[in-house]
Amino acid sequence: MKVFDIYKLELENPDCCYLLKDGIFWRAYERSAMQFCTTIKSYKVTKKHFKGIRATMVYIGFPNKHLSQIMEKCRELGLTSASDGEVIKISGFDTKPEIEEWKSQFEELQGSVAEEMPEYGAANKDSMTRNSSKIEEKIREFPLASKTPIECQQFLYELQNQINGTL
Repeated sequence: MKVFDIYKLELENPDCCYLLKDGIFWRAYERSAMQFCTTIKSYKVTKKHFKGIRATMVYIGFPNKHLSQIMEKCRELGLTSASDGEVIKISGFDTKPEIEEWKSQFEELQGSVAEEMPEYGAANKDSMTRNSSKIEEKIREFPLASKTPIECQQFLYELQNQINGTL
């Protein structure tokens, strides 16, 4: 699912949690992430500015292998779920905390891959060279030795999306 579609889905989300399949991960954005972290299980929240939609969003993610435990916890909490394979909708939350207040407690990533992505249609050779230099710099600065394999995979995935122009 493209970032614009995710943003639109979450703008229209009044009180449920959407888990979106993203490779070997499941992700929850914005209100879905808030509902997930405050009710189901707390995860590290990432806050990032997405230039393509000109908005900052928060999200959480977990590997596919944890999904069965998450769904079991949902059943224990009396939450209902529906799935189409790529999207899981979890409903039945009691609380509806204010999303902006919740988001404000997280610090935005500085120099994230999404912030530096060129606008679509930027075929200018100088722009592409600058973008390549930024990618090379990000790779050089990435603390590989102190990251988990999943964090390394996520970093590579974000770089690949930057190169392909899908973030």
